[in-house]
Amino acid sequence: MSSPEFTIEISPKVARIWKTFPPLISALLPHSEDAYASPLSEEALIRKLVEGHSPTILLPTEIRDWPEDQPLHSDLTPRTPLASGRYQRQIIDSLTPEQLCKSVGSHPDAVALKAGLLQLHDDLDASHRSSQSIEGRGRHQAGDYWHAIMHRREPDYSNSKYWFRHVGEHPIFPQLGQYSASIATEFNHPQVSDWSLRLQQGKNDWNPMTFVDLAQSTARTPGPLQSFAQRLQRREMWLLLESTFQDVG
Repeated sequence: MSSPEFTIEISPKVARIWKTFPPLISALLPHSEDAYASPLSEEALIRKLVEGHSPTILLPTEIRDWPEDQPLHSDLTPRTPLASGRYQRQIIDSLTPEQLCKSVGSHPDAVALKAGLLQLHDDLDASHRSSQSIEGRGRHQAGDYWHAIMHRREPDYSNSKYWFRHVGEHPIFPQLGQYSASIATEFNHPQVSDWSLRLQQGKNDWNPMTFVDLAQSTARTPGPLQSFAQRLQRREMWLLLESTFQDVG
């Protein structure tokens, strides 16, 4: 099954995803209908990838940064999983870590990857089942980080902080601090600027406890501050998914 049997043409807005992750993982992530083009239906394409078929991936010349609009929603406290990803969630939940990743050097991180994929689909319960099964394990305790995110979104803010204390320092923290500073200038809003500075007052320029406080303060209040928190959360999950995948190998 090593020869290419079908093609997938990737949109520039999700090219970073398909360049970073294998086709199966990329296809299992939530996306808009125009994220890629294939002669197969989405379900048929995923079935082919699960079976081990190798597509030709047509990436655009332009590889943009992590998408700002994928997933389509980044609710701080989602009530239900994304309706559009029901089939993808079923597949993610059914696959073993070894089926999801071709090479598994760290089994706990492969389980954490499942937790992350499900979290991006807003399936908090299924994500929780995976993350809590690998407590304290993994190269950077990615499962505990996904566990903390799940409780922050549940929301159970004190429990989220408990799990962030388990995580300690994480390699994505400096990037989150830099991203916070970068997008805060776009909002040009005093509250956003204040929270951005507070978020960066931690080791490696990021304080996850402060982010929990921000999420709690704005979860039910639409406006610039909530939009700021949603963008931070989306970037946090993309960076953590990338880091988790790297730790699997």
